[in-house]
Amino acid sequence: KFPAGLGTGSAYTLSIYNASGTNLYSFDLDAAAGNGTWLAGQQINLPAGRAYIRIDGYDSWAAWGKTYTLNVGWIWSATPVPGISGTPQVGRTLTAVTGTWSPTPDVLGYQWFRSGTAITGATGKTYTLVAADLGKTITLKVTGSKAGYPSATRTSAATTAVTPGTLTAPVPTISGTAKVGSTLTAVPGIWGPAPVTLAYQWKAGGVAITGATAATYKVAAADTGKTLTVTVTGTKTGYTTTAKTSTVTTAVTPGTLTAPVPTITGTAKVGSTLTAVPGTWGPAPVTLAYQWKAGGVAITGATAATYKPVAANIGKTITVTVTGTKTGYTTTAKTSTATAVVV
Repeated sequence: KFPAGLGTGSAYTLSIYNASGTNLYSFDLDAAAGNGTWLAGQQINLPAGRAYIRIDGYDSWAAWGKTYTLNVGWIWSATPVPGISGTPQVGRTLTAVTGTWSPTPDVLGYQWFRSGTAITGATGKTYTLVAADLGKTITLKVTGSKAGYPSATRTSAATTAVTPGTLTAPVPTISGTAKVGSTLTAVPGIWGPAPVTLAYQWKAGGVAITGATAATYKVAAADTGKTLTVTVTGTKTGYTTTAKTSTVTTAVTPGTLTAPVPTITGTAKVGSTLTAVPGTWGPAPVTLAYQWKAGGVAITGATAATYKPVAANIGKTITVTVTGTKTGYTTTAKTSTATAVVV
């Protein structure tokens, strides 16, 4: 700040020296009334390093002088505003577009921001959007560094708000046989990006089956004649919930009963009691019916689990046929081996 005593008509000298005291520039100036910016707009190129500016002012009655110290650095000729390439969607990767800096920086540093807040660890040229970015805008600061130059930082324009990601969602398949009593298994395929939470819903004839929400389903009697599908729904924070439905199975056919060959205990003798041993039928419960035969011919009324041979059976062998029935299953009959002839 110049002293008030030096004004119109005063003479001024501005001198610039380098660190070793060598004079680099000198200017002799006459102050004009009210003009305190007589070097405004002038460009003076100085070597990098320390420099000193000396200003001396004087007239016939007074003199004034002051020295200023400054550090001189190189000046960037081009520090472009960075851009961001890529789609602002969760799971997608954004890439910094730095442009051409001049001179070439020794190092370019990056910092990504989420709605104005620096993202911890996001200091690379690329950034993969995460669930926390949903609904936020993304910006990027690029800082150029070079020996002898001041650091320069430029900030990109903001992206549009980040939208939900899209899951990789294959169409599921069903393994197993569409038959009552059989177990079907949903094969969901590989969903991503992992981990993805998967939920299941089985349907018969296009209608959701109450409670059938596991990855496996045991075909029920009510499904007979209907086709089955499974819908797999994937959820993940930051991503759009996605559902995929399998192709239909063939129409469900009746199940097959586990049906052992029955045996007969007791002695084939008039008046003795023969007992049918049906074995274990399944899946339980299975309704069993009995029919005894003598010489291969059904005995009228002999439909209990036991039978007492009568005189008419003498000389003949006895067998028993056990018939199992269960809703949704094919009715099945099994016949024992014959006894010895009745005596």
